[in-house]
Amino acid sequence: MKKVLQHKNILIVSPESWTHLFLSKHHYAVTLASLGNQVFFLNPPSGREALKHTEYDNLQVVDYKGFVPGLRFFPKIIRKLAQRRVFNQIQKRIGLPIDVVWSFDNSVFFDLDCLPTRVISISHIVDLNQDFHFDRAAGSAHICFCSTEHILTKAKRVNPKSYFINHGYDNQVSRGTFSVGTSQSLKVGYAGSLDMVYIDWDIIEQVVKKHRQITFYFAGKTHQFRLENEENATYVGKLSKPELFDFYDQMDLLILAYKADEYKEQLANPHKMMEYLGTGKPIVATHTHHYSEFSDLIAMSSTNDRWSQVFSEVVDNFDFWSEDSRNRKRRNIALENTYQKQVERIGSLIAKL
Repeated sequence: MKKVLQHKNILIVSPESWTHLFLSKHHYAVTLASLGNQVFFLNPPSGREALKHTEYDNLQVVDYKGFVPGLRFFPKIIRKLAQRRVFNQIQKRIGLPIDVVWSFDNSVFFDLDCLPTRVISISHIVDLNQDFHFDRAAGSAHICFCSTEHILTKAKRVNPKSYFINHGYDNQVSRGTFSVGTSQSLKVGYAGSLDMVYIDWDIIEQVVKKHRQITFYFAGKTHQFRLENEENATYVGKLSKPELFDFYDQMDLLILAYKADEYKEQLANPHKMMEYLGTGKPIVATHTHHYSEFSDLIAMSSTNDRWSQVFSEVVDNFDFWSEDSRNRKRRNIALENTYQKQVERIGSLIAKL
């Protein structure tokens, strides 16, 4: 089969800028560039116009001014003309004809049928909160990809060519020189934005206070560390990608404690879980719908008030949860979902259009 996602000019439309902590759209851009595509990463509107090279071959970042205010209220024909005009301006700045528009952002270019008919348009929604002009973007795209069953159900209502694609795993990471120091106690880690509204700090604090013999490490950006007064809780700061994988290597157990009772759909498949699985380490998590079938690999509470109990059970049976066979199975789940494999799956589906 001819590979449809090689040697193409691809515009990635992102709701987060290139300088943001790398998320799925950044990883897809890097992966696509590594496959010989010319990739152009479109930052959110900024009021300026620029085209900049990145540290990656075949990958440039595009800045643009955006759209006329209130565009969503215009008649459809005028909306589409305005979006086509901006697309043409971007294409002119790039100096190459765009073959694929891959949009992770339904707040801009939400009428994807404004594009030339030769352009393949993709609406790829990895976050349920990305809900600005969902129906217009999904319904006007040639094909849609979704990271949860909830998003997929919503997309299928307006576009039958909608498919589930799990979060990707970045396995191309070099190690750094970061160390949390020496400790004889069990090391428990959490990594991610510590200011995220979905984190259930109450149950985390409960576990930290209950298990004084365990050292808890927290990595990520925060304005104020919530557990700074707890002697067995250490904030290690915001880490680079190589440092983050050093951090994972040194942990014995990883935790994911979200407000899953309150936000079931939003937290049905957090990207963090795929990153954790790639470490092979045991995981204690609040309820995560997409992974509920992996009860032998992920210790998951049915409700948030049971999370502390599940954590204690894993600590008491740590040899069981850290068996080499379970570690390998966790890693294998991640390795089956590398970004390169996701691109191959997506390319196969596009080829059937």
